[in-house]
Parts: sequence; C-alpha cells; structure tokens
Amino acid sequence: MTARQAQSQSPDLGTKGLSLGDELVIAEDLYSGGRKIGDHSVVCTYIRVQPGDVQLQCVGTFALPEVRSPPRRSST
Repeated sequence: MTARQAQSQSPDLGTKGLSLGDELVIAEDLYSGGRKIGDHSVVCTYIRVQPGDVQLQCVGTFALPEVRSPPRRSST
C-alpha cells in the first residue's frame, strides 16, 4: 500500500504566524497495485511552539474497504 497526498493546509488559528493551537491538515489517497483502495486523513495540532522545540499532537484515520475472511475450516 502506498499513499499519495491529495490535499494539505495549515490553518493559522491563533496569533498570526505559527503559534500554539494552529493545525496541519492532510488528506491522502491510498493505493495498492496502482488502484485506489481507500483514504487516509490526519489532523495535527501544534501543542508546543518555542525556538528549537516545536511539537504536534496528531490523530489519523484510515478508510479502507471491508475485507471478508475466508470461512474457517473445521478441524474435525
């Protein structure tokens, strides 16, 4: 599986410029064998913004097709 970024944006929500609470939003398309099979999205929030120390907290979601397992064989 590979991912290709479809969109991204960095909303400036607080003080002008990079500041605490700003976000990074990313949307990706997921591919297998050259065929699109799903989506991946991530929203990150800047939780620390200091010189030499920038930290983000991120939550991501994968949307993939439902895969059905083959029936289990009886061992008896």
